Amino acid sequence: MNKSDENDARGLAELVRVGWYREVKVKSAESQATRSMLVARSRLVEIRRDLENQTRSMLKEYGLQFSRSIGSQFRRKVWELVADGAGCLLQSWGV
Repeated sequence: MNKSDENDARGLAELVRVGWYREVKVKSAESQATRSMLVARSRLVEIRRDLENQTRSMLKEYGLQFSRSIGSQFRRKVWELVADGAGCLLQSWGV
């Protein structure tokens, strides 16, 4: 089969006819924007979780452990734990 627009059209029509390709509906701009926001939020939640886990791991190396906490509670609890030995610990973190 030679390469031509006519042959390409026939080939594509045959693929659609036998069911290898389905019609694709274009999503609305609003739908695309909502999806983008949801994907971005999901990624930010993953990053926050990873940072909290990394902080827990670093504190554990200094013998400081605490239970699960979220958001501002996490930040407050970290500052409470490092308050006593904050000097060397914060220097090692570059804070």
